[in-house]
Amino acid sequence: MSAANETKLNDSDLCHIGPGTPAGEMFRRYWLAISRAEDLKEIPQAIKILGEELVLFRDGQGRLGLVGLHCSHRGSSLEYGDIEEKGIRCLYHGWLYDVEGNCLEQPLEPAGSTFCQKVKHPSYPVRELGGLLFTYMGPAKTNPPPLPRYSALPRQPVGEIMGKCLLAPSRRSSPGCFAHGIWFESHRPVARSRTRDRIRAVDDRCAAHGFFSGRPRRRRPGFRAAAFRHAGR
Repeated sequence: MSAANETKLNDSDLCHIGPGTPAGEMFRRYWLAISRAEDLKEIPQAIKILGEELVLFRDGQGRLGLVGLHCSHRGSSLEYGDIEEKGIRCLYHGWLYDVEGNCLEQPLEPAGSTFCQKVKHPSYPVRELGGLLFTYMGPAKTNPPPLPRYSALPRQPVGEIMGKCLLAPSRRSSPGCFAHGIWFESHRPVARSRTRDRIRAVDDRCAAHGFFSGRPRRRRPGFRAAAFRHAGR
């Protein structure tokens, strides 16, 4: 790369992950784990990923959708929308969006109106693998790269690989910490050469002291290391 094309990055550039930022554009080139599949019920979930406010849902046909949180009409939150056979319907004026962000219906428009065909709501593809939901937010959303077949996921129930709280939906989690937490838990049995029983004993001790809970807490320094010792290191 020539000196004229080089871009100097500072700490601020690396910390911001919104659209158009260097770190944000890098993360958008990867499939990101956004939720556990079992946590997505019949109620839409509002989540924030890479600085974007989105809503995750499964329509009446079982298709997964991840679209912009605010309706393209008046900005109402689709978190409170109704799930229907073809998509999610805004409760304010009834606009219906499918999983690809296409506006299918606008009930208050005159009969025969085709205005809905001009509306394209923000959307991202979602895939399910090993009990997790992944999304790709890069430039090729209509033809994303294949989702990697992570060997740790399909072979075991996701609950045995990762702690529940690490996968609980959070609107404030950074993707870097989220991804690191996932893979830390998945490689832990191999990297630390612990038996499954000892690992469970450690997690039980940590959970008893609120180590994995989502509540604000004061952590005891070195507690996890002490738990490993008590579990029979």
